[in-house]
Amino acid sequence: MIKLPIKLPFTEEMILKAKKRAEEMGAINNSILEGEGNKAGFLSEEVFLNYFSDSTLVSQSEEQRYKFDIMLKGLKYELKTMQRTVPASLAHECSVAETSTHQAMEGGADMYVFFSVEFEDGNKKENFVPKAVWLMGCISTKKFYEKAKFLGKGTIDLDNNHKVSQNKYNIQAWRLKHLIKNEFQTNDGIDWNSI
Repeated sequence: MIKLPIKLPFTEEMILKAKKRAEEMGAINNSILEGEGNKAGFLSEEVFLNYFSDSTLVSQSEEQRYKFDIMLKGLKYELKTMQRTVPASLAHECSVAETSTHQAMEGGADMYVFFSVEFEDGNKKENFVPKAVWLMGCISTKKFYEKAKFLGKGTIDLDNNHKVSQNKYNIQAWRLKHLIKNEFQTNDGIDWNSI
């Protein structure tokens, strides 16, 4: 079986789409990075849509806005993206801001999918030149809140010595699951039924 995290391909066209969408959206209130991570988040969506070819981006109408990003096989997926300057690892943690917990309420996302966008040190804001895009894994929104730990703003996360900038929930990447790929059409040339 292919192990997590999975390095997924991306194109210059995906980067340009992500930049355009981020510019159109502007800053978002419930973001840990206050909108600074929009380009990386939108790049993750573009990569997901390409990799899972039968997935669809959800219209961000007023009643839908900020509940979930993508539909796939009848499930609602909310993608969460971390920006890093090192390759993705199962030792990393994946986060959901406390201000985003509404996404797991009735009518919201069924699943969280976590991505990591890797950059050369220091170029993520200025130039937005991603080095790699990693699929970290997924978890149902219900199980996420059962397994995640809450971290308050200003505390030190003892798992990584990071000072927490906003109230959030963290889960270790090793606790995430694969998407059930053999049920989906993917653009990777792998016969998932043989794995």
